[in-house]
Amino acid sequence: MITFQAIIEEARKQKEWIVHSLYENMKEHHQRCHYYSVVAMFNLGDASPFSFCVNIETKDVYSDEPSVKLFTISLGGFGGKYPSKEDLSVTFDNNLAWFERIVNHNS
Repeated sequence: MITFQAIIEEARKQKEWIVHSLYENMKEHHQRCHYYSVVAMFNLGDASPFSFCVNIETKDVYSDEPSVKLFTISLGGFGGKYPSKEDLSVTFDNNLAWFERIVNHNS
């Protein structure tokens, strides 16, 4: 059974990959996109019940498989400057902790 806590714990294990993906997507798309989402995609029949993706257009991410958006980061939250990996790492921690508080508060 997949739980929100299992998704949160796996996101923490994959933090380095997620932060790197955020950074690379922002570097590539920052001129035309200001919002980036971290999403847990549920996998049917795979060895792992879910995987993570970083997407710049959330409308496309939800069309194929069931998923849960963990959080969205806006470039505006960095005072107009392009964020470093360190900035994104702190933002990842803060947003995942916020998601965890909401999930645990409502369970």
